[in-house]
Formats: sequence, C-alpha cells, structure tokens
Amino acid sequence: MTPVKLPAECPEVWPLEKYHGAANDFLFLSLTDVSLSWDKVGSDWSRRAVAWCDRRRSIGADGLVMWKVTQSNASTHSTDSHEKNKNQRLEVAIWNSDGSIAATCGNALRCLALALWRRGLWDGSSALPVYYPPQEFFGKSGAIALGSDPFATLIGHVATPSQSKKQASFEVCMGAPRFMGALQSPWNESLSEGINALLKKWKPTLGQEVRCDDTTFVQLANPHLVMFLRGIAASDPVLALQEFLNAEGQQIKDTVAQSPNPEFAHSPVSSPNSEFQKLGDLNLGALFERAGSSSIPHVLVVHERGAGVTQACGSGCTAAYAAQLTRDWPKGRKNAPTPEDSNGPKAFRMPGGDLTMRKSDNGNYIMGGPAEFIAALHIE
Repeated sequence: MTPVKLPAECPEVWPLEKYHGAANDFLFLSLTDVSLSWDKVGSDWSRRAVAWCDRRRSIGADGLVMWKVTQSNASTHSTDSHEKNKNQRLEVAIWNSDGSIAATCGNALRCLALALWRRGLWDGSSALPVYYPPQEFFGKSGAIALGSDPFATLIGHVATPSQSKKQASFEVCMGAPRFMGALQSPWNESLSEGINALLKKWKPTLGQEVRCDDTTFVQLANPHLVMFLRGIAASDPVLALQEFLNAEGQQIKDTVAQSPNPEFAHSPVSSPNSEFQKLGDLNLGALFERAGSSSIPHVLVVHERGAGVTQACGSGCTAAYAAQLTRDWPKGRKNAPTPEDSNGPKAFRMPGGDLTMRKSDNGNYIMGGPAEFIAALHIE
C-alpha cells in the first residue's frame, strides 16, 4: 500500500476513538484533539480511511469520521448549555471503508452524538445541526461538492444514558427525502422482473413464495433503492437476506446502472461535471414484513455502497420508512394502517440491532437507535 503523504503540521500519532451504533462501527478523529483546522488536514484521506478500516491489517471499521466543533465568541463565557449549543457549529466528514465519501450516515451520527455528550460539548437535549466541512477541504481531498446547508441534526437522548457514559440512545433528524421514479412505470416493472429472476434461485433459502412487489428510489443525502419483498418464510430472515444481498447485491446495482431512469435527479455526491450519477452507485435495501410480529414487524437488510452488506444503516432505514409511507403495503393485508397512524413510530430489525423511525410535523424523518463507545486508541 502506498504511504499517505501528510503535511508537516500533522501529528505522527493520531488519537482515535471507536464507537458502534447497532454494530455499525466507526473510527472518530477530532481535529481539535490534534490542533488542526480543515485547511491543514492534508490530502489523500480516502487512502488513509481504507488503511485504518482494514479489519485484517489495521483497526478495522465500517468508516472513518473526522469532526470539529467551533464555538462563537458570543457563548464563550456562557454557563447555559442551551446557549452554548446555539452558538456551536459541528462540521463532519465521513469516509466509507473503501475510501469513498458518504454524504450522510445515521449510525455514525448517533455515535458522534455520544462522543460529543461524553466530552461535554453537547447537552444531549437541544438540536445541533450537522454541516459538511468547507468545500475547499473536499476539493483538496479529491471529493466532490456536498453543499453548505446542514445535512442532518442531532436531536437528543431517547433513553437514559448509562452511568459509565459508554452507552446511550439518540435520535437524529435525517432530513426530508425526495422520491424518484413513478412506482407504476415500465422501467420499474422491468427492474422488479430482474430482481425476481435473481430471487428464483434463492427460493430454497428465502421461501417458495418470495417475490419483489416493486421498488422505490429515495434520495436522502445518499441515494437509495428500496425493494419491497413478500413471501419470505426463512427461519432466520435477517441472515437469509444477508446471504442474498451479499451474493446478488452488486448484480442488482449493476442492473439498475444499466437502465438509467430519466427521472433520477442529481445526487449531492455527484460530480458537477457529470450529467448524472450512476444509478448503481446507491444503497440497496431489502425490506419485508414479518408475519406474526407486532412490536418489530419490519426486517431490513442494506447493501451499502462502499461497504457491502452492513450490520445497520441509518440512512437506509430512513429511506425504507419513507418508501413505506408512500404506499399501502403489503397489498391485501387486513387492517392496513390508516393515513392518520401510518406516520407513527416504526421499528426496523437489522442484523446489528433495532432502529426506530418517525416523521415530524414539518416533514422531516427522525431516526433513533443505540450508540456505544468501544475504545480510545492511537495509530501512526
């Protein structure tokens, strides 16, 4: 592996913290800990993310998160935590384990919420917007334009933190999604047929009645394709879906990429010099309803771009919830939810744990779940 070149200002040893949210794990680096500003960080962090996230040759993680909190002078001497939060600016850059930039990551943001709360930088009760770093940083790092508005907001605790401050549950506002592509269209019908063709050979594992009803594109900060599956009778549906997406996930994405949808909008992570981002460069979610389960009826497994099948995916869960609310699903079910209660909280079971979703009055989607501190460490 080619060594990463860093400027003289950078330290020889980097202090990192490792957290996980529903078994989706990340390495966190605070620029304040190393007395650096974004313009002094250096370039080529994609390769450093790949090196550090390697589970056999290094620490191992699903991604790398770099963050910095700045405080305006107006709140320097304030003792009121809410006033301090009002004047804080939280800037975050996220890399996937393959070195690609992630436009958002719900599990990483919940872990960051715990990190801020553990350090006393956030009281955990008032909203804290999350911004991307200055565009100059991404330009120098070989990434692309992500925008200047907040891409998410830390909401607060949803459960009493442990006395050790190593565990807590938080909610994160993931924003308001946009939908792409008509649910009933020849393009979507063709895509569903392709997915069903792949499902046929998985009938012994997933169940003889398994099928894909349809698909929905959801544009959050990251683009998503949600597949609505029915008829799954596997004894362990989560494991069965993991195996299916591990084997077929990339092929489904390739099929999507080869069938460009004219309704697909520009992605926040697409190059301004290209006409459209490839449709296959997305997160792929397989969602179905568990028979006989009322507390956690929905099972979701996500094949993430840059990481493959993950233990949990906050943005994928948000996309699945948003897609679910656009349709009366599953078809033919008795006592289907009414429009009044369909916006209520929903729980989703994922391989690494359970995440919850709800829709706020202003149309934003709120994702909640656990976060846990793993270790503090140093790496060259």
